[in-house]
Amino acid sequence: MLLDEVLAALAPSAAFRPRTYVDGTLGAGGHASAMLGLHGPRALRLLVGVDVDATALALAGPRLVAAAAAEARRAEPQQQQQPDVGGSPSAGPISPTAIRLLRGNHADVERLLAGVPWPEAELGPHPALAAADRSSSTTTTTTTTTKNAATLLGGVDAMLLDLGVSSMQIDDPGRGFSFMRDGPLDMRMGRAEDGDANGAGAGAGADAASSQPTLTAADIVNTWSEAALAELIRDYGEEKMWRRVAARIVRAREEKGPLLTTSQLTAAIGRTALRSSSGASRSGGGSRSSEIHPATRTFQALRIAVNDELGGLGRAIPAAIAALAPGGRLAVISFHSLEDRVVKHAMLRAAGKPTPDDELAMAQALGGASSSSATAADRDAWRLGREAAAVGRVLTRRPVLPGEAEVARNPRARSAKLRVFEKFGGGGGGGGGADGEEEAAARDGGGGKKATHRSKKWRRLEEEEGEEGGAA
Repeated sequence: MLLDEVLAALAPSAAFRPRTYVDGTLGAGGHASAMLGLHGPRALRLLVGVDVDATALALAGPRLVAAAAAEARRAEPQQQQQPDVGGSPSAGPISPTAIRLLRGNHADVERLLAGVPWPEAELGPHPALAAADRSSSTTTTTTTTTKNAATLLGGVDAMLLDLGVSSMQIDDPGRGFSFMRDGPLDMRMGRAEDGDANGAGAGAGADAASSQPTLTAADIVNTWSEAALAELIRDYGEEKMWRRVAARIVRAREEKGPLLTTSQLTAAIGRTALRSSSGASRSGGGSRSSEIHPATRTFQALRIAVNDELGGLGRAIPAAIAALAPGGRLAVISFHSLEDRVVKHAMLRAAGKPTPDDELAMAQALGGASSSSATAADRDAWRLGREAAAVGRVLTRRPVLPGEAEVARNPRARSAKLRVFEKFGGGGGGGGGADGEEEAAARDGGGGKKATHRSKKWRRLEEEEGEEGGAA
């Protein structure tokens, strides 16, 4: 989803030439494959795909290896036409972009990338060390910089997080994510019984990672109290009739026994009208395109709880920003207001912009109940401190939304929102790649022209949306 918009945000330009790319939610590899084609093997030298789902890695691995090999073959004729340093035509095949697969949750991106060695022989010194050399004349080097210089941490030029459940998982009845298909009431994005990621693709470098969730949706609906269920459906599902839904679930399990399948839960929620105290109703089945199924928000709430999605996201965004190289970019696609709020606030904080929660915390720290209770001098000093701690800027003042054509093709895209963050210290991604905007435009088949067009399109988006990370 939002493929064109993501590629526009991560397109090569004179100041942004990514050599390393991390897809933190790989799925079937659609965005990653497009990045391979957009940048080519002479620029993009390492692609790391992360996913908690072993099935996704097993599917995406061979696809990415094949796509990388095809791009390398495609680039060879162009290389032979360009002279090397000595003035002779370049010789030898172009090595494909290296593919590395990691099984794990994007919330653990710091730990996962700490296990990926920095390819110094091919890419030169680590960007963190180069940036430290440029910004400081002292001889002291922080322990963090020295440690990160041996790994991919601090060296990621571009990263994507495509949040929520994938279409591949929704369409698999055995995963239990869809109320439209009968299956076990599971909803775990990663399952220990699926095995590890080994075999995800020859040469892909697949690695298994941490333990997977054990709590299932069936555990929640059959063991939690009515009050706990109601709170969950209210907070994570944003369901206005949360009390009614929770009562129906509890009544169904008491009368008919445990709810073990998606169809049993859907029947418990009911396909008749759910009425609020105001008399407004939402009819079952969603007969009109503007309606949603009565079970939609309850299924969302259960999925978020099973996978600790919001807690994991709150850890993932700061860790992902920290993993970026100077000038690196993080693109995040969210699908509901709870996710988007976490993403927006995390990016604003990294840009030194206070959120309403931060303003309240500041007031409480200064001994008052609201920010107005603090003196103007105190507030100014606090805000200046936040600005001084900024590590980058938000490129999307407002989220980028899908166009009408994409929503018509794929209704699931209707709620997608894209936000992009850029780390300070740019000047060619991780130190500059072989493929600048001009070289990209000269690629065989016109792919580079598309990249240049996307780069210009994104610059227009920046101008339209504003480069400051303001309120959405």
